[in-house]
Amino acid sequence: MALKEVKKWINFRHRLVPYFYHTACQSHQSGIPMIRPLVMEYPKDPIAKTQNLSYMLGDALLISPGFDRDEYELYLPEGRWQDIESKEVYEGMTFVHIENKAFADGGTSLRVFQKEGTSIPLFAQKEVLHVPAQLWKQEDLEFMTFQKKDVD
Repeated sequence: MALKEVKKWINFRHRLVPYFYHTACQSHQSGIPMIRPLVMEYPKDPIAKTQNLSYMLGDALLISPGFDRDEYELYLPEGRWQDIESKEVYEGMTFVHIENKAFADGGTSLRVFQKEGTSIPLFAQKEVLHVPAQLWKQEDLEFMTFQKKDVD
């Protein structure tokens, strides 16, 4: 069970390479790091200033490693956020109760949330054994999109 969970996350990391590349280019041009604390992305949010275990990967993904915590309260900044595994959507500026299950029990201690209104390029291939050395074509990609909710 644990091996299956680890393999799933390794595949996801490899599929994220186009996003990493895009984010690295943005970082090079702007000087803003690829991995940054929540307060850097949300400087006016007083609660974001207190969050030291979660971080932003680019401007679209919020990463929350569980570390050794069985459960904890995760703060989500303004906006709406979608858990990339469960697809559950959460309103921002709130705390979400997170319970971690061990890898051996089919769980993971890593939570990844996508910010509303973002589109993340991924390799379309579900299992990426190695990252291609050559430039990839558009048909090699798919996009993980969390569209803004229409407001009436």
